[in-house]
Amino acid sequence: FAVAKNITKRRQAQKEVEDNYKKYKTLATHFKNMVEKDRKNFAYDLHEELAQLAAAIKMDVEWLVSNLKDINEEAKNRINHASLASQLLIKKIQKISFSLSPNMLDFFGLDVTLEWLCEEFSVLNSIPCNFEGLYNESKLTREMKVDFFRICQESLTNVIDHSKALNVKISIEEFENELQLKIVDEGKGFDINKETQDKILARVNGRVASLNGQLTLDNKSIRGAGVQVIVACQDET
Repeated sequence: FAVAKNITKRRQAQKEVEDNYKKYKTLATHFKNMVEKDRKNFAYDLHEELAQLAAAIKMDVEWLVSNLKDINEEAKNRINHASLASQLLIKKIQKISFSLSPNMLDFFGLDVTLEWLCEEFSVLNSIPCNFEGLYNESKLTREMKVDFFRICQESLTNVIDHSKALNVKISIEEFENELQLKIVDEGKGFDINKETQDKILARVNGRVASLNGQLTLDNKSIRGAGVQVIVACQDET
């Protein structure tokens, strides 16, 4: 009777923990979805309003270039500079818009979006970056795709700011019922103290917790072999 009573208590405690986890996970998911919705709305305003205004300015400047013939050299240089600046402004708005809300996730999926992210990272930073997907993307919920994307996005920012990498590789692999996201760079590693390192990875930790996953950071700065960020979570299907 005592053994049965103890087992019952343990089951009740376990159920209470599971219920609390589900409750807080639902709440966290709700707030996270609200944040992503706000990001999406803001990105839409950037792309559809500011980018269109910048495009209109660019068209007017180009009209001036084509139609104003009898102007001095300094004025021509100013107009050409304004045309170039407006083009750079449009590209910057588009880049910020994508960073805030990657609509490619909904239209093309996680693999294509991460390939695009790696390509953009390579072009902007002159650091080779590649993605490899060895998993079934259809098993991921949209929420998981967003979390994986945000983790990669934040990790690449950390690579630029702290690791001085020569090469970066992102991969997602499937092992039975576990999905493993890995970001590996070949650089000097995070040559910083643990407190600063924890601050750098705070956003990544938040996303990993949302996935109910585990974060492993292998900082090989002493050997100059770079950093491995590994996120493992259970397949929810």
